[in-house]
Parts: sequence; C-alpha cells; structure tokens
Amino acid sequence: MPLTLLFTIAALIEALTGLALVILPNAVAQLLLGEPLSGAGPAVAPLTGIALFAWGVMAWAGREAPRRSPALVAMLTYNGLATIYLAIVLIDGEFVGPLLLPAVLLHALTATHSEMDVGKRPKAVNGRTANQGCNEWKSSRPQSPFWKFSSAPCS
Repeated sequence: MPLTLLFTIAALIEALTGLALVILPNAVAQLLLGEPLSGAGPAVAPLTGIALFAWGVMAWAGREAPRRSPALVAMLTYNGLATIYLAIVLIDGEFVGPLLLPAVLLHALTATHSEMDVGKRPKAVNGRTANQGCNEWKSSRPQSPFWKFSSAPCS
C-alpha cells in the first residue's frame, strides 16, 4: 500500500472517529467496548475525540511528503501504542464491543506499515532527490534571521 494512501485512510478514520466521540461518545464506547461510558467518561470522551480529530488533521497534512514528515514517526508511535493498549483490553475481555478486534488489527497493520517506511529514504522526483530540492530551496530564499523560525519544507 502506498504511504500516501495509508496517511489518507488513517486521516479519514481518525478524524471521523474523533468527531463521533465528540458528538456520540456513548455510541462509540458501545461499539468499541460493548459498554456505555460512566463516571467521568462522558466528559473525557469529547476531549479524546478532539485529540483524534487533530491526529487526523496531522495525518492529512503529512500525506503529501510522508517519508520526510514527522507525521510518519508520530503515526508509528500512536498506532504502536494503540495496538498494545487495545490488545490488552481485548485479551482482558471485560470491555469488548464488535469493533474492538477490527480496531486492534487496523492499528497493528498501520503501525507495521509505518515502521517499514521510517527507515526508507525519500524517492527522487523528476530526477531530483529530496536533499537536492531542499538545497535549492535554501539557496533561493532571502537571507533573514526570521527564516529559522518559519516552517520550512526541509531542515
């Protein structure tokens, strides 16, 4: 699966799950864990939804240049830890809904695919490597002390 497609799918799933947690937290809990939220759960779930939505936005932004994006490392970290946590919940068996196993498998697949891409070098585009493009960008920009604070396409 191409990495840009992986980022696009992850972005859409995480953003939609986040919005669902904000709008219908009990329904999401029921589908994932087989139980409605209780205690402080209804108050914390929307905040978790906002974080997942933000994660989806980050993955969407990172899909254009995934191999040189910090989003790839973030995706690996998030999906690896989510796989471990959700697998523990699944094995424990106390809170299991119909979407928990698919969620574990999806996070595991995404983490595995992200891990395989972390060490790869960016491909050449139009005969130029990513480093050549960065060097051209750096040499063409105005010399100003404020450039070090701006978002640059390369470091």
